[in-house]
Amino acid sequence: MMESKRKWSQVPGALVLTLLLALSGCTAASNSSEANPQSTGPASGNSSEAGEPRTGDAAAEEPTEIRFFRVAVTQDPTKDRVLLELQKRTNTKLEFVTAPWDQQATKVNTMLASGEVIDVISMDDGAVDYIGHARNGTILPLDDYLKDTERYPIESMIAYDNVYQKFLVDGKSYGIPCLNQPGGGWVAGIRKDWLDKVGLDVPTNLDELYEVFRAFKEEDPDGNGQDDTYAMIVAQIFDSWGLMMRLSSPPVTWMENEDGSLQYTGTSEGQKASLRFVKRLYDEGLINQDVFTIRDRDYCLNDFTAGHSGIGFSPMWAKSLTEVKANCPEAEVELLFPAPHDPRYTNGATVNDAGWSWLVNVLPKTCRNPERVLDLLEYLNTDEGRKLMCTGIEGIHYDRYEDGVFYGISQEEQDKDWDPKDGEGPTGHPLWWGLTSTINGTIDFEAYPGDLLSAMQNCVTFVSEEDKADNPFYEQRKMICEVMAHELIDAKLETASTYSGKLSSISNEYQSRLILEPAENFDAIWDEYVEQMHANGLDEMYEEAGQWLKENGK
Repeated sequence: MMESKRKWSQVPGALVLTLLLALSGCTAASNSSEANPQSTGPASGNSSEAGEPRTGDAAAEEPTEIRFFRVAVTQDPTKDRVLLELQKRTNTKLEFVTAPWDQQATKVNTMLASGEVIDVISMDDGAVDYIGHARNGTILPLDDYLKDTERYPIESMIAYDNVYQKFLVDGKSYGIPCLNQPGGGWVAGIRKDWLDKVGLDVPTNLDELYEVFRAFKEEDPDGNGQDDTYAMIVAQIFDSWGLMMRLSSPPVTWMENEDGSLQYTGTSEGQKASLRFVKRLYDEGLINQDVFTIRDRDYCLNDFTAGHSGIGFSPMWAKSLTEVKANCPEAEVELLFPAPHDPRYTNGATVNDAGWSWLVNVLPKTCRNPERVLDLLEYLNTDEGRKLMCTGIEGIHYDRYEDGVFYGISQEEQDKDWDPKDGEGPTGHPLWWGLTSTINGTIDFEAYPGDLLSAMQNCVTFVSEEDKADNPFYEQRKMICEVMAHELIDAKLETASTYSGKLSSISNEYQSRLILEPAENFDAIWDEYVEQMHANGLDEMYEEAGQWLKENGK
């Protein structure tokens, strides 16, 4: 029976004893942890007032100390009642080690190189060389632990499922991918009331989208008599740029041309067409002129919710709809999905079928108690663990839960434990994402044996009673997985680890040149861009990608 379905508060006595023995594991190799200036401090071990009993609780056993690295943690495990409850249920003593977003890769590499005592790291495998760390022994292989499928039914399913084969290194598991709905739920929404005012329908193709950009700039859709609106604030660092790049190319790294040949999407004809479309908007003054200088990632969405632009890009329309209505009570929003697109190149997908993970939990060689760390990760993926981390403690932060709906969520009680500006989730807690899952809901792992993809696609989405009644977009994360692009190379290429940083810099440089320099130079700049990409590692990536296709029979 899967742990995800077990009601920990209803386990029979005999089974409790078995669980106590199983979950006790090895005692920590050391009860001390190195001081860290960015740590939130070790937890006190005190519990909150209510909630499920501990997993693996034993009166004579001290809580297992776990130093957990995760980026951008603001919560204090000695004060936050949700984290205190988590420690109570799992008989752990948590200390978070953290770093800002722009320093996480440096921090992780420094910890692993120095041998600092750390028990689990939520690693961004796109920024840190996960494969290299696995092969040089700085992170532990997990196979010997995960073969205990009774103790770790969820973690073993995740580690070896076909969806996550790319995380196996030389056939071995070195990390547990954090579950994620592709795209993180980000989807564009458009002001339907503005469309009605200018006499346009929701755009589905590039010609229609162009008319929206023109009308929202020139026809005073907010009715204030001022020339102060845009269709959308476009910024290279924000997801709005990704939306523009997907207009004529799929959201994948590798694709197949019509003749069956392998194509890197970043140098495809579709990508060129997308950039040419953005160039037209820029030259005609239909988008903001500071596309490449905006550094505030919240600027684009904030401009939309303030009522100054007609297309916003949000991961949580449950929140963004409330914010825009607070400023513009007349606002009506409709989601732009599938995204407006050129059907010659793409199907309007905003995500691909290889995007079901973001971050991977690894155990460094300094991990003092791997079994107990895996116990913690296992619990966090259960139904009870997800309810706790997403919303809080029943009877304190909410009254009751039924079929995905939280009734009686108490803003007053939540405000005692976290600040909404610190990135709270759709139903509450800031750490709802990033520990083991960004799927805001529960997954019935038992119902889909051997088919994790279907289990994730059919998750039960968490929602508040109020949003269930008033917000039509609360299942947006599931919705965007209905239309997906196919990633041809679903593997971690070693050449990508070597060259992707350089190629990204080249891409960013030439994207700005293509948009900012005179239109008559566009084709020559594009050709120069493609040449530079091939000369700086893309040829090597093509070679490895082609070999992967050959070996995998695709």
